[in-house]
Amino acid sequence: ASVVDVDNENDKKEKEELRSYLESISESQVTEERLLAYNEKAQKHFYYVALPAHFAAMDREREEFDKQQNGEESP
Repeated sequence: ASVVDVDNENDKKEKEELRSYLESISESQVTEERLLAYNEKAQKHFYYVALPAHFAAMDREREEFDKQQNGEESP
């Protein structure tokens, strides 16, 4: 039983070292790269998807408003 206990202790130490190593990596380079990639995606989405959709919605609202104004003025 004592041999198994020693093995378990070694496993725990290795897992702990691995975890701290992974945490040290993820706190520096990896997250920075991910953030940059995410930021790039977010910017592209904003400029190519969100902004055009926003302007299209504004145009539709303006058209609706114009129709209502014209409809009220000339029955």
